[in-house]
Amino acid sequence: MTEVAQYTSLKNELQTETDLYNTLYARVKEAGIAAGSNSNNVRVIDHARVLQRPTRPRIPLNLAFGLLAAIFGGVMLAFIREALETRIHTTEDILNATGIPNVSVLPVIGEYDAPTGALTTSFANPLKAGTNGHDSVCKFLLDKPTSAEAEALRGLYTTIMLSRGGRPPQVLLVVSGSSGEGKTTIASNLAIALTRRGETCLVDADLRKGDVSRSFGAHTRIGLATVLSGSAEIADVLTPVPGVAKLTILPAGRTDRNPGELMADESMQEVVNALRQRFEFVVFDSPPILSYADGRALSTLVDGLILVGRYGTTTRAAIARSIEMLSAIHSAPILEVVLNGASSSAQSEYYGQPYRPYPQPPASVG
Repeated sequence: MTEVAQYTSLKNELQTETDLYNTLYARVKEAGIAAGSNSNNVRVIDHARVLQRPTRPRIPLNLAFGLLAAIFGGVMLAFIREALETRIHTTEDILNATGIPNVSVLPVIGEYDAPTGALTTSFANPLKAGTNGHDSVCKFLLDKPTSAEAEALRGLYTTIMLSRGGRPPQVLLVVSGSSGEGKTTIASNLAIALTRRGETCLVDADLRKGDVSRSFGAHTRIGLATVLSGSAEIADVLTPVPGVAKLTILPAGRTDRNPGELMADESMQEVVNALRQRFEFVVFDSPPILSYADGRALSTLVDGLILVGRYGTTTRAAIARSIEMLSAIHSAPILEVVLNGASSSAQSEYYGQPYRPYPQPPASVG
């Protein structure tokens, strides 16, 4: 019985293995037939071509797009900078803001005096470009007659002398929109330059500060304000300047009245007329016209104006507003606009490559 059972078990296993083999064999046959039928449907139309250069990246196209993007971005940045930077740096800024082509450039005082490698005055001390650093106006035309700023001032002097076809204006007013732009320095040195042509009076019409008076050592309580108040005569307050032939100072003086009211009074016209008869040239220095009415009142009594703006400080809106205010009151014509405290780069842009100041003549040995 045991042998019969073993025989039956082995016979069943053989049958199972035989069935599994037949099934796998049938599937292999089917797979081979299917593969053969598919390969018969594939045809080679053309062989693949080997390219001379890669299709990507497209370098010329990318460079073209990059160049266009750079140009567009640069133009946009220029417009943004133009919109955000409102201060004057070039003569074109002044021309665009005022429409006045007559522009003189006065460099930073002492810029070319700095030793090589040292910080220039325009970088180290830009706010004192119009003074000597001691609350006193820098009279560079006397102290440094061969400097770049002295040469620029002489150019301004020549322009003014030729501004009216050979008939130079007799009474001048130096104005600025705001304080700290250097108008007092320019007025003082311009008056010194005018002494070459004749007797000149420098009038300190800034009754609030009196910088001109202090600069020339006229420490007195009487002056223009005293004359306008009717407490003194012009001859009593005129002060000759020691060491500068043909130059006379009319100090500011002190008064209890409002300076704007004094300047607008009829007595101011009488003072101007009296100075015209006594001197060949008269130069007025006044407070800023945007803040105070003094300069505006004087602007209608003189022959010409010199409008001063500071490089990198004065805004285009401020200088344009100054022009509008002067035009509204029918002031005297603006003979010249001065870009004061300009850096050497701005000066080169205006004049070209700047010349070095000519050397001092050797002192004579007696």
